[in-house]
Amino acid sequence: MNKILLSLLICGSFAFAKQHTTYFHAHVTHSEPVYEYRDNRNHNKKNFNNTRYEITNYGDNYNRYKRNGKQKVLVGYKNYFVYKNREFHKFSNHRKNRIKITETINF
Repeated sequence: MNKILLSLLICGSFAFAKQHTTYFHAHVTHSEPVYEYRDNRNHNKKNFNNTRYEITNYGDNYNRYKRNGKQKVLVGYKNYFVYKNREFHKFSNHRKNRIKITETINF
């Protein structure tokens, strides 16, 4: 009797299931840094230095943007990957080696 009840319960749960989820990992082909130009005049210097982004290149570009009142700040990375023969990108704070893809089919 227990086997019949168990089999009916399992068949009933499959009959009412309306979605199927599959997880994949795609290899990142390349990553591009994304920069944002911020206006130095709008930021308090003490406040701006406490953010997690800092300029490490103090060459000619830094001086040019400093004179114009703008500063180039690293915001994150565009990670490009190929899934089903199409190229996609995902934005993240750090470079990624692989991207987790969730495919959900509703029926």
